[in-house]
Amino acid sequence: MKTAFSSWSREARLLPLFVPLMLAACSGSDSPTGAAGDASATLSVYLTDAPGDVSRVWVDVLGITGKGPGGLKVTLLDEPTGLIELTALEDDVMMLVEALEMAPGPLNQLRFIIGGAVLETEDGKIFVRGGAVHPAALEATGELECPGCSTSGVKVSLSKDLSIEEGVNGLLLDFDVGQSFGKEAGNSGKWVMRPVLHGAKRNPANVGGEDDTFQIRGTVALADAVVIPACVGARSVDDFVPLATALTLVDEDGAPVVFSGVTKSQGTFKVKVLEADGYAMGFVEEIEFEDAKLVFVATADPPEVTVDEGMPPPEVAYEITSATCVEG
Repeated sequence: MKTAFSSWSREARLLPLFVPLMLAACSGSDSPTGAAGDASATLSVYLTDAPGDVSRVWVDVLGITGKGPGGLKVTLLDEPTGLIELTALEDDVMMLVEALEMAPGPLNQLRFIIGGAVLETEDGKIFVRGGAVHPAALEATGELECPGCSTSGVKVSLSKDLSIEEGVNGLLLDFDVGQSFGKEAGNSGKWVMRPVLHGAKRNPANVGGEDDTFQIRGTVALADAVVIPACVGARSVDDFVPLATALTLVDEDGAPVVFSGVTKSQGTFKVKVLEADGYAMGFVEEIEFEDAKLVFVATADPPEVTVDEGMPPPEVAYEITSATCVEG
């Protein structure tokens, strides 16, 4: 079974964002970060990184809001973080907010408010947004655009049934840089950024550890005689993006929840932001570049897997049976 997006930009790649925080849902119609009231639950959210094709990325998170029990607004973060170098958080975790509490109940409509941002490409171009300055004071060569990022914010895709239970809870957020940062807009001197984030519940004790069972792992290999062609530069198996589409979980809009993986240059991959469910294994068929796209045909064995607490992460073997570069 294949699951495909119509296109996927590879100027940047998957970036899991796990933001560690414990928040408070408040009494009243509109609540800031305090007022725990009769809260009997905590929620931790964690921030980390999986490396991508861009050299470095920094973002300034201005705030995080959502809707809690009774549809009341909850404010998880209400002051700027300053520029966070996301690409420096590989195999690491960064705490944004600590020791906030909330009442048990549903959590949805989570939004990230993003202010300044800096993108540094592999070829040394610097794109900035919101008056941000490169930490090394390198001169900007273009503008980084992010429509709605600092006003309505970026919606986080969550399971519509996500609920905070009594006791300790965790939420793992996946900042998908591959979709989020798009590509340079021709010769306009602009780079369009449209952040895409997914979230899944997690036991805080397991976040980022190898004992986290809510993962899918495996390999990506080339079939006999298959060679990945050059396509706006040298290409390899790390351009291949595995997808895991939930069989029963749907988001707040009723669409199946889709999680993305990262393939390493040695041909191993991992999808590490998942909830318990069955998943159809697919992949991104078309990887878009400036004036060209890399088109993959592949198979997944097995085509469907099950992820559940306490189960070993399922293993999937992809075989690329065709890879072509289409120009124009």
